[in-house]
Amino acid sequence: METIIISGSIVVSYLIIKRYKTQWLDYMWMRIHARHPSELELEKTLEQKTLSSWMNSYSQTLTVRGHQLHHVYVENPGSSLLIIFIHGLGGQVSQWESQLEHFSSYASVLAVDLLGCGLSEVSSKWSDYSADSLTKDVLALLTDHYSAERLVLVAHSYGCSVATRLSLDHTLKKRIQATVLICPKKGMSEKEIKGQRIIGWIPDWLMDGFRMGDRKKCLYSKSVERFLGPNATDIQREKQFEWNIKSKTTVYRRFAYNASFPVQEEYATISSPVLLVSCEQDKVVSPQDAEYIHRLIDNSKLRVIEDVGHNPMLVRPQAVNTIISEFAESVGIEELGCF
Repeated sequence: METIIISGSIVVSYLIIKRYKTQWLDYMWMRIHARHPSELELEKTLEQKTLSSWMNSYSQTLTVRGHQLHHVYVENPGSSLLIIFIHGLGGQVSQWESQLEHFSSYASVLAVDLLGCGLSEVSSKWSDYSADSLTKDVLALLTDHYSAERLVLVAHSYGCSVATRLSLDHTLKKRIQATVLICPKKGMSEKEIKGQRIIGWIPDWLMDGFRMGDRKKCLYSKSVERFLGPNATDIQREKQFEWNIKSKTTVYRRFAYNASFPVQEEYATISSPVLLVSCEQDKVVSPQDAEYIHRLIDNSKLRVIEDVGHNPMLVRPQAVNTIISEFAESVGIEELGCF
């Protein structure tokens, strides 16, 4: 779930190093990104952490469109409803653990590791990471393996682009009862578009270097601070840091290079009720983006979670669960209103 802005300075640094790479430059590069041994040891420990025993007991991998997709599925035989959870750039299924545990008491739940993320297979094809291709992966998983009478889509950050495309698919449209978009991004700025154009030219080793510098101070690094508000505990910070470490550079570059967002006309044609959730202290996606999208969708509601950054599922899980439940009940999904 890391976000690194690709600026002109990064490109210039790369070109200089590529042209004049010497032992001195190597030495200076290492000095700039020097890490304390304790930080490196913590990273190594977190890299080796596995899913919780609860998540692992419902974990499985299936071949979808030629790729191995990992996911967590908890069946609730007493309900015809399936809730699908979709993470964003650099995310993974464990981000949804609190939601999966809670809502599995009322409905079947499914969380997917998108291609290259979490425990899913990594593809070397850049086009496999386009929003359309990622959407087709989730659609195939639903169509071929987890068909349900009624569906609720819940997505976070860039996962909202996938969820929006799913909500417009003609094979799912009639079955989607509601869509929840948490911290959705309305589109890219000119600066981000310029960065997207050059990210394909930046090698992994250079991006790794900048990510390493971004992780200095570990739990209190920039890589963690930008996702969590000031009220995050050390336990929550460690979990966020773990996800950041496990986000693969080669996958991040392919995601970012292919990133695209729904346009106004697409938002306007969503037929299911939509809940937009923004976070007051979000430093990754402006809370105003959710307000903008809210104005484009007639059948939508907007909720704001206070005192939290970009990852409310981790810092304020109970608030997220309550907001989803209240919205579901308001649109007639009674089994999710049992709070």
